[in-house]
Amino acid sequence: MYQNQLTTMPGISYNLATKFITEIGYINRFDSADKLARYAGLSPAEHSSGKSNRTSRKKYGCRNLKHGIEKGINFIYQ
Repeated sequence: MYQNQLTTMPGISYNLATKFITEIGYINRFDSADKLARYAGLSPAEHSSGKSNRTSRKKYGCRNLKHGIEKGINFIYQ
């Protein structure tokens, strides 16, 4: 159902769209795109202590979803 809409985006194949839908499930459970990005582990992690602040990539999140998104991005930039 949503696969056809997702495949209109550059870098998203039918199989990748199916993976997204399988991993995300009911998309309306996310209030915002930011919450979906956090679920996928794509938003940066912030570490702060006193005066020092660091950001890094999260090592947690939905691995399959994060891998699929990264694969689509890599396809676009080849």
